Amino acid sequence: MLSFNGSLLNHAYNFDSDDFELMNARFIAPLKNLRGLLWEIGYEDVIIPVPQISPMLHGDLHTNNILIEIDDEVLVWLIDFNDAKSGHIYFDLAKLEVGFRRHVFYELFNKLIDENILDETSVIQLAMLIENALLQVTEEKFEDFIGSLRNYQSDWYEKIYTRFPIYFENLLYFLYRIRTVARSYNPDRFKYHYPVAVFFHSLASLKYEDTEDDPWYPWGKRLSLYCAQNNRKSYAKFCHKIRYQSRTVARSMVDANDCHLIFPFNRHGL
Repeated sequence: MLSFNGSLLNHAYNFDSDDFELMNARFIAPLKNLRGLLWEIGYEDVIIPVPQISPMLHGDLHTNNILIEIDDEVLVWLIDFNDAKSGHIYFDLAKLEVGFRRHVFYELFNKLIDENILDETSVIQLAMLIENALLQVTEEKFEDFIGSLRNYQSDWYEKIYTRFPIYFENLLYFLYRIRTVARSYNPDRFKYHYPVAVFFHSLASLKYEDTEDDPWYPWGKRLSLYCAQNNRKSYAKFCHKIRYQSRTVARSMVDANDCHLIFPFNRHGL
């Protein structure tokens, strides 16, 4: 979109620049915007929950399509609504979460290894630990979520927190807050439906060519794989539940005086 806009204005967009001008306003460069925001602000202000969730989707919600204006009020804009459509809110939230891993979260894991903060085996285990913790997100406070990570391997946490005191927790809060927003939409279906959305978006993200390029390789791709692997467990439970309820409904169909009584059952099996 920025390249197209630059061609119209006869002013090429510099992708290496830290900011750019668009419609008489200045914005932080894509990919750098969220990363810069997470370095500087408290995690309480990263994502503010909305009182009502609309069924109209952005359709392609990822970090490249979120612009943060250089302004005292830190204005956030969404762009590229070409794929906007009605649908389930989990589609947008899951895509944003998966894209965040590939475009922003990966950098933390690169730094952990490049700066010898943790060895590669420990970093892989940390990534899997975070994915497991995200699957357990409920109504607990963020401090309790962080506590579960800290209690598992306190030395890992202290080493990372010492080097990245604000950035580390903000990164985790971004993922945690997306999960809690998703859960607030429908707590009963969250534990089955949302992992399914994350699972498929994680697999779909592997097709992008930039997963093989610097600086995203290898951790951008690895995080997508770990995310898919962990959420696959919930997806398998979801499929098992559908099959079980389908068999239950089939057994519940009775013929009494030529009147077929079918128990209520929607197309999702829930």
